[in-house]
Amino acid sequence: MDELMATQGEAPPSPYPRLVDLAIDPILRPYEARRTVAGEIARGVPALAPAAEDWARGQEDGETLAQLLDERSVERNAPGLARLAEDVSYLTLATSTERTPYAGMVVGRLARLVDALDGDAVTPELFQRARLLVLCWRAWLGGEGQSSSFFPAHQIVHDLLVRFDSRSQTDDDEVIGAQEADSCVSSQEAAGEALIEHGGAGVVVLPRLPLATSREARNALTPFEAVAGQPLALVPTPDLAAVRQRLMPRFPHLTDVIDQLLTNIVPGDALRFVSPVLLLGSPGTAKTTLALVLCRELGLPHRVIDGASTFDGMLLGASRKWAAASPGCHWDMILEHRVANGALIVDEVEKIGGSRRNGDLKSTLLALLEPQRAASFLDPYLEAPIDLSALNVILTANDLSPLGRPLLDRLTIIRIPSPGPAHLDALVSTIARDLYQARGLDERWYGPLTGAETDLLRAHWTGGSIRVLRRLVQAVLAARDMHATRQ
Repeated sequence: MDELMATQGEAPPSPYPRLVDLAIDPILRPYEARRTVAGEIARGVPALAPAAEDWARGQEDGETLAQLLDERSVERNAPGLARLAEDVSYLTLATSTERTPYAGMVVGRLARLVDALDGDAVTPELFQRARLLVLCWRAWLGGEGQSSSFFPAHQIVHDLLVRFDSRSQTDDDEVIGAQEADSCVSSQEAAGEALIEHGGAGVVVLPRLPLATSREARNALTPFEAVAGQPLALVPTPDLAAVRQRLMPRFPHLTDVIDQLLTNIVPGDALRFVSPVLLLGSPGTAKTTLALVLCRELGLPHRVIDGASTFDGMLLGASRKWAAASPGCHWDMILEHRVANGALIVDEVEKIGGSRRNGDLKSTLLALLEPQRAASFLDPYLEAPIDLSALNVILTANDLSPLGRPLLDRLTIIRIPSPGPAHLDALVSTIARDLYQARGLDERWYGPLTGAETDLLRAHWTGGSIRVLRRLVQAVLAARDMHATRQ
């Protein structure tokens, strides 16, 4: 059964043998792939789980593990195990920082597999590229390419492949010239579409990865490889008049506030606030809801941080030297959406704890609120400078007194008024629709509240907290549903 489990969930067939298929993948992340393969081995062959885990951590050589998988695949006639053995072999080679005899053996097997490729199964162009890749691997074995304790062999070899491709493109000027002309046109069209979609040429948030001096450090930095040195897109400014039109019915008591927020957006292509914003108001006045809906309507990726449960400098991450190290919330957003100008929403910022044992969050915020300092922000987790100057920041607070003057001086403070009885009808309509959607019901089933139901709400809510009004609307809808089921 173990071997049968290991053969499940295989990818669609490729014209290449598994070893070649992995080798030609330019975007393969070998360290992440090692952990994935180790998990597959643990699920399929529990007896090999400890060895697989040690291999994924770099504490066990892949040669022994691949041999054990190969032997079992032959004994049990389990092709899935043979595939895992090939995965282990190549990923051991791909993450090599030294040119070992086993690396030479894997490269030799790769060369033999490429030579034996079926000409009918692959195009001449792909066959030629695979042969060129083998030449790059042999060049690496001979000492070509940079030698580094950080860069894995797979990355070095594909860098060599790009260099060889560039050289080979000069062999036939006429043919290559035509190809470059076509490529230039298509690249310019694609770039134009990207700029229109993302509103700018992009910002390099992480200029380069920090030096990794251990396997653990390399593993910790793997998720950041995709953005290191790469310009990240900028969300464009949408039609603000249309955004205003959608926000007004939802927040009838915040007409002036919405206008202030939209006026605080810099005119231009990339969406950017003139200055960070603090929404100040009593509890239950929809400060956080407004911030969330605003970001959604603007198309801004965003993260919400609860100030009441944040007691130190964990907002932007903790150093990898600590056992509880983790990247900050900004990296969750940046790595997921690949944009540089998302929004961080810090809710109830005045409730942030005052302990400085692991860092002072309020002091950390100061660095984010000044564009010059944010452009060279020293990331606590990476321990390297990053550019967060494009990041948009929205804070909410119930009270200003716990906040220091240095923080307040850097913010545009917008006061949120409490809704009153005049806003009840519009608020009830929005709240009722939200409640129907939250219950997974089709909005078309929603019927407006009757005059009697609205009068009942008006008798029990004379203004103030929208949370209280929401609970009252819930009670009215529950009573309506109960009455409908009895009829």
